[in-house]
Amino acid sequence: MENELSIKLNNKISAALTKKFDGSEEEIAKFVQDAVEQKLSDSEDKEKSTSESLKDYLKSGSQGSRAYGVKGQGW
Repeated sequence: MENELSIKLNNKISAALTKKFDGSEEEIAKFVQDAVEQKLSDSEDKEKSTSESLKDYLKSGSQGSRAYGVKGQGW
């Protein structure tokens, strides 16, 4: 199922897309859809790696006199 979304593009972007795809609205729509999917995928990957690296960092702390097993948990 497809949803329709109307977006406003500045003249520079609109002209570049029209030139690149010879005015084909179908090709422009496919390009924009692919670009949005890629950007969302990159964003999700970045969020996952940041979350995992933070967990790894917190678990990597050595126990000390003020630590309770993980960094940031002491007093």
